[in-house]
Amino acid sequence: MKKPSKISFTVLIVALLILMTACTGSNDKPTETTTAEAASETTAADTTVETTEETTAATTEESTATTAETTDQEETTDESVTALSDFSIVETVLFEQNDVKVTALKAVTDDLWGSGIKVLIENNSEKDILLTCNSLSVNDYMIFDLFSAEVTAGKKSNQVIYITDETLLEAGLREVADIDIIFDVSDNNNYETIFITDPIKLKTEQADSIKKEKYDDGLLLLEQDGIKIVAKYLAEDEFYGKELVFYFENNSGKEVAVYCESLAINGFMIDPYFGGTIRDGKILIEGVSVSEDSLKSNDIKEIKEVDIKFSFNDTDSYDTILETEELSFTIE
Repeated sequence: MKKPSKISFTVLIVALLILMTACTGSNDKPTETTTAEAASETTAADTTVETTEETTAATTEESTATTAETTDQEETTDESVTALSDFSIVETVLFEQNDVKVTALKAVTDDLWGSGIKVLIENNSEKDILLTCNSLSVNDYMIFDLFSAEVTAGKKSNQVIYITDETLLEAGLREVADIDIIFDVSDNNNYETIFITDPIKLKTEQADSIKKEKYDDGLLLLEQDGIKIVAKYLAEDEFYGKELVFYFENNSGKEVAVYCESLAINGFMIDPYFGGTIRDGKILIEGVSVSEDSLKSNDIKEIKEVDIKFSFNDTDSYDTILETEELSFTIE
């Protein structure tokens, strides 16, 4: 998952950024599905994902009304993708256990990392500790975080847990109603787990006025055994090259790890880069990444046909909860 770029305050850098933005391609998103497709509870075989074409400044005047309308929507998304809406919290003790105390102090914003929660960590134990997030979600959407804090025995530390996630911003999430966190406290000398907290819910002061949305627009591929999968859009991946973005919803009653078992593009087997964990009752919007080298080695210039399989395993027992059949769709 990606973080927004840091904003420079010099005139030269601003000008360069504006120029670069004008040359950057936008996500290919699916068009609205038919009623029959939306009602499907099994694999949507041969379903079509229609994508929008990129527009440039040089061709704007020649674009059709439909293309111009799409461009306006994309420009609005690009502008709003930089940050979550402002929110605030009441100072709250998140947990106090084994002589370790963590207090949420306030909501903060950073130009590079986006929105976050400033926390005070008090280590009154006799051990040096390492505090990490075992699980983090915003409005029930799982987030990959890089939070980690080392605190020496008898010391305190102010840290920030950042919650801005570019994929969720692109999906439409702007307002923060609540944040769910599970902390992992380990011995910083031998890295053995001292304890893991129960799930902790931190509500914002704006929570009561926010309606939590489900950003499950796209092509419904599967809805089975409490698992829902939706194909959302094809996007650029800044590390690998391309990514197929999916919506996963877990109501299986168990925390699950999801993996991509196999992926074929235009009939050629491709190595996917993907994996995630979804707590029960939570949602994950994440991309299955594909390297440019894999596409080039198979002479794939455009992704048209996708055949993909996923497996979902219980994170406690490692038992397989669900292994999908091949889920197939096309991109035009």
